[in-house]
Amino acid sequence: MILLSSISLLLIIAIFGLVFHYKKKRKSSIFCFGFLGFYFFIVAVSPIPQLLIHSIEKPFYSSDLDFAKAKYILVLGAGYTDDAKLNDLQKLSASGAARLTHAVLLKSKNPHLKLILSGKSKNQRYSVAEAMARAAIKFGVPSKDIIKFHQTKNTYEEALQ
Repeated sequence: MILLSSISLLLIIAIFGLVFHYKKKRKSSIFCFGFLGFYFFIVAVSPIPQLLIHSIEKPFYSSDLDFAKAKYILVLGAGYTDDAKLNDLQKLSASGAARLTHAVLLKSKNPHLKLILSGKSKNQRYSVAEAMARAAIKFGVPSKDIIKFHQTKNTYEEALQ
């Protein structure tokens, strides 16, 4: 049995939509393109993926944990926009900003903790870790309490460091 990735499946549906369009099968063509439009709306419109991510991350937003023995808070990078018109927090993606904000809140309640900020960037001037560090400093986190992982490829590598 062949498993299709979602991109392959979408391309097949688009091809069927075009075939139906050229064969003058209007209802089938409208159904195919309507499905593609609906799929892209669900995936591309920011609130929907953010709600899905939030529902996965929400169980880990516990403020009743005991941080006395902890030393670090690991904040996974989630991308940023290098736009000079935006402030440092606005440059972060919505999920990255939420993660950093929560980490800074935990740090404010537990001043002994250090922040480990991770995230590599391929096509931008500085790494996601650096973008998050700039925002964290604006939040009032001392730079001596920030550790940046610039070059990690994935979460597994971060765990090994």
